[in-house]
Amino acid sequence: MEIYIMRHGTTDWNVQKKIQGNTDIPLNKEGILLADKSGENLKNTDFDVIYTSPLKRAYRTAQGIRGDRTEIPIIKDNRLIEMNFGIYEGKTSEEREIISNNSFSNFFKAPEKFVPGEGGESFDDLLKRTKDFLQNMIEPLALLSPEENPFRPGHPVERVFISGHGAMNKALMMYIKKCTDLSKFWDGALQVNCNIIIVEYKNGNYSVKNESAFFG
Repeated sequence: MEIYIMRHGTTDWNVQKKIQGNTDIPLNKEGILLADKSGENLKNTDFDVIYTSPLKRAYRTAQGIRGDRTEIPIIKDNRLIEMNFGIYEGKTSEEREIISNNSFSNFFKAPEKFVPGEGGESFDDLLKRTKDFLQNMIEPLALLSPEENPFRPGHPVERVFISGHGAMNKALMMYIKKCTDLSKFWDGALQVNCNIIIVEYKNGNYSVKNESAFFG
């Protein structure tokens, strides 16, 4: 079974380099075009189901990937929501620096030392919920017989799409790569908007096929 893991299209806050997190920012015009073009270029790639974060930017990206193939269900899952950054959401790097006791500087450069700001989420919490999603939502699909496939009865579940976010997708990859060293969280860098990671799950094991696929 193949799993496509995409970061959402571009938003105005991406352009302004503001932290988004749980803040529900929509795609901008460029982001919509990028998501829709990616969907057009993937129109001959069959997906059994699309899972998405419930946030607008991820859900609209999922719609772009589906296009007019309305037979493909889009399922929102709260475990795929972006990491909650609390008081840092909506702030640029300059604005984050002037917040008292700013700990955000470690977020990218030393994630193992990152301490969430007020109202924010820890890496441990993010890793727990993304692991739960993969273990209890995705992995069981590979065990279904064609007759048990709830999306395309009579066919094995062959390909799943996930529309998510930068940090959340990295958390998925930590589990997929069996990596427990938090200092390596950002290995391979942050996905660009609408970048896709392609993973195979077979016989209980993951293998990464492509970490830099782009169809936009």
